Amino acid sequence: MICAKSNDYAMTFPIEIYFLVPLVVFGAYTVFAISGFGSALVGIPLLSLFLPVQFVVPMSVLNDFLASLTVATRERKHVDWKECLIVIPPLVIGISAGVWLLGDLPPRYVQMALGVFVIGAAVYNLLSGTANPMAISKWWSVPTGLIGGGLGALFGIAGPLWVLYFTGRIKDDKSRLRATMSATFVATTGLRIAMYLLSGLMLQDNLLWLAAAGFPAMLAGLYVGNKVHTRISVPGMARFITAMLFVTGSLLVWRAL
Repeated sequence: MICAKSNDYAMTFPIEIYFLVPLVVFGAYTVFAISGFGSALVGIPLLSLFLPVQFVVPMSVLNDFLASLTVATRERKHVDWKECLIVIPPLVIGISAGVWLLGDLPPRYVQMALGVFVIGAAVYNLLSGTANPMAISKWWSVPTGLIGGGLGALFGIAGPLWVLYFTGRIKDDKSRLRATMSATFVATTGLRIAMYLLSGLMLQDNLLWLAAAGFPAMLAGLYVGNKVHTRISVPGMARFITAMLFVTGSLLVWRAL
């Protein structure tokens, strides 16, 4: 049971939490290493079953940053820096203005709308006879950056938007796709960490300890997922991403109900 102290951000947790968190983190980052996204949308709903959301989101972003940095550094030769630079300006604006733009909207309806959109994208891919979405214009980086940055800053749930954008921009190269998404996530998670530090959310009691408890599990998940990634074909990667979109969209709708 979670016990809150007089300080809004002061919390203590039972010892079993330190075993549950690494289990969830391992599964989340195995998925991340395979597809290049999905750690937050797998980890946050599960962690939120036994931890407060306002604690889970800033805690998760620490491991997200380290995981993205690990993948982007290891595979930096595959990163499409031109694609990264296109999305950075609207991303910065989206994160900076996220609270102002979305603060008055009920979070459950935002999550529901995003979940329905993501499920629709997955269904479209299946009905079109291919798991590989159509090519899209670079101008989609503007709404993707603005909306993705805002949603990521507030709820940690912007991954599906990024994968929809990048799978429409980067074709037939799973390594370039994963590396480019990871490099972009380094930027978005780094900015979110700064925001959470300024707001005080990153300074909650035991947050750093729980994040540290999940760090070895994150590395193990990255190792296992990377082994799977190297053995999966480009069509197989596309099918996996489509399946992940459907699952994560369903999780968002379920959380919003």
